[in-house]
Amino acid sequence: MKNMFDVELGYIHDKKIREAAAKLVSMLPDYFYSVPASSTGKYHPKCSNVEGGLLNHTKIAIRYAKELFDNAMLFNNFSEHDQDLVIVALMMHDGFKHGLTKEKYVRFDHPLISANFVKEHGEEVGLTKDDCMLLHDIIASHMGVFNTSNYSDVVLPLPKTAMQKFVHMCDDLASKKFLNVEFKDHNIVDS
Repeated sequence: MKNMFDVELGYIHDKKIREAAAKLVSMLPDYFYSVPASSTGKYHPKCSNVEGGLLNHTKIAIRYAKELFDNAMLFNNFSEHDQDLVIVALMMHDGFKHGLTKEKYVRFDHPLISANFVKEHGEEVGLTKDDCMLLHDIIASHMGVFNTSNYSDVVLPLPKTAMQKFVHMCDDLASKKFLNVEFKDHNIVDS
């Protein structure tokens, strides 16, 4: 699914990080582009509970981050480098939501699978070791307060830093049923 993130990659300021993000996205499993964001349809808006809904959900979360970054009154405390890493974290946060290979249901531990994937492959695509570790921690904690499940013994880390909390906020907003976004060919319709 080449070029599905062209718009979002364009939000990344640093060319090296943009190129690394493009390589990471190209490593996502094929199912990422076809499955809905939720196995049950219970936790996401209509636009994310369709074929390709996980891709839509991811694009919405990234767009919320971009809109908030562009409002200097709100988030001018993040450097361009920090903003770039937030965009990469959001691109990859649900990249392995059904596991490394497609499983029937969403994996509760998917934040750890995605975080470990970025940590393991980030340097080989051009990210620094420090950026890989930072991305790991951001992605691993993206579920925020939803860090336990009755169906799993895994306890996900809670977000602690401003970047971790920001990514959780964008992901959480993108999951709100009342915030439905219009799409055309998996691109957000602006007008």
